Amino acid sequence: MNDKNLDHYNKANLGFQMDLAKQGGFDTNVDLEFIYPHIKNSGTILEVGAGFGRCIDFLLKKGYKGKIIAVERSFPFVSHIRETYGKMPDIEISDEDIKTFTPKTKIDAALWMWSIFIEFSKEQQFHSMQNIYHMLNENGKVIIDIPRLGIKTIGKHLDAKNLVWESPFGSLTCYIPDEDEMRELAKKIGYKEIKSLYYKTSQDKERTVYILVK
Repeated sequence: MNDKNLDHYNKANLGFQMDLAKQGGFDTNVDLEFIYPHIKNSGTILEVGAGFGRCIDFLLKKGYKGKIIAVERSFPFVSHIRETYGKMPDIEISDEDIKTFTPKTKIDAALWMWSIFIEFSKEQQFHSMQNIYHMLNENGKVIIDIPRLGIKTIGKHLDAKNLVWESPFGSLTCYIPDEDEMRELAKKIGYKEIKSLYYKTSQDKERTVYILVK
């Protein structure tokens, strides 16, 4: 994540984050159900920002049989997922920075769900997408889920793309790219295809999902 935002997550707790998921309509996993057809046949899935393990739990309940690599930097959350999933043979948990992380083997899909992507600065979004590109097998996918541009979020919108969210644990600084920016980034890095999909959470939050293919 954006290094400026890490302090917030180091101070946050599981209950707060789970309640936030419910407020946003992510507790029903509508976002994961929406993208699952695009990843279900992947041999290895990497998740950026594993949090309290929502995506891991979803994949296990779906009967996913591949390998899961969960990357999470904040101490309370990485401690929780290590305690919960750390002994499972097909789950690897890392507290490294996705901007520099290198997995032991190539991956077939990377997930950036529930707005984690926008918590990176514009420059960090590029470098992280570039790093993941080198992790992917040929035809591997990156799936990025962000708020629909122009839709009011719980944060304070400084302009159309920049927002700050104040929580009991500190500030989160966010940047929401538009579709043209995403396509430009994908092309510059070398992704051969990018798709834009749209859905709403169970709380009617309008979202955009980008699927980038290597």
